[in-house]
Amino acid sequence: MTVFRGELFGTGFNAGEVYRYVGGREWKTVGVLPETTQTYGFAIYGGELYVSTWPTAIVYRYVKDGEWEPCGRPGMELESMPLAIE
Repeated sequence: MTVFRGELFGTGFNAGEVYRYVGGREWKTVGVLPETTQTYGFAIYGGELYVSTWPTAIVYRYVKDGEWEPCGRPGMELESMPLAIE
C-alpha cells in the first residue's frame, strides 16, 4: 500500500490489479496490468506513482485510472519487488 496525492492505493498481488480506496469498505480497481501475474511494491518518484511486478519485472507508471504505462524492466531481472528511491 502507498499514499499518492492524498489517496490510498493498494495492490491485489495475484491478479495484477491496483486499487484506490474510496471510503468506508469500498475500493475501486484503477488498473489491471497486462501480462502481469503479481504486483508487489509502489514507489513515488518525480511526483509519479510506479508499481513493480513479477514474473516480467516490468515497472509501470500510473497515468490515470485504467491507464498504466510500462517503463521497462531493470536489467535482466525477472521480478522487481519493493522499489526504493534514494
